[in-house]
Amino acid sequence: MHFRLVRIVTLAMLFLPAAAAFLTTAPAHAIEIRWTVNDGQFDFGFDGSFDPLLSCPTPGTCGEVSGSFVWDTALGSATDWELTLSGGDTTTFPLLTYTPANSIAANIIFGGSGIEFTLNGSNRLFRFSNTFGLLDALDTPVASLPVVETGECLNCSPFRSTNQAFLSGVPVPEPSTAMLLALGLTSLAARRRRA
Repeated sequence: MHFRLVRIVTLAMLFLPAAAAFLTTAPAHAIEIRWTVNDGQFDFGFDGSFDPLLSCPTPGTCGEVSGSFVWDTALGSATDWELTLSGGDTTTFPLLTYTPANSIAANIIFGGSGIEFTLNGSNRLFRFSNTFGLLDALDTPVASLPVVETGECLNCSPFRSTNQAFLSGVPVPEPSTAMLLALGLTSLAARRRRA
């Protein structure tokens, strides 16, 4: 009798965590989406007096943005990012990669909506925004999402901007709860063989 009780308790300890994980997974609509920047060439830029500072007759001569960020649809915010801004006027805008270690992300509502990455302890920032409401659009992965207003600035004067950027979104795979269940059953089988 005692052996059977120990066996039942052991079974419960192995199976219940996997079952709990399976039953408490997030709803299907609460997912993370990795948005990758495509064709992020800066077109133009201005200095503090709004006189043209940069003219880019050849694509890429004003610099470019590349990389990606992860959008959590349940939180409605970016949870991870690696966005590299390079080229162009490297005196004003030296090479920089925005990451969670050196910057913060914030949702903005300014002539539409978007997301802004600000370098810690600095007034340098990079922004994706759209007049149609980018924050709502980020909840649905698509192959090509146009981002009309994308730019980098130093306290927004000087700045450089693009009208060419597109984002492509794919869901971030979640850890499989089936794997947790399989691990529990495998552990049970291994214990059974030893007994």
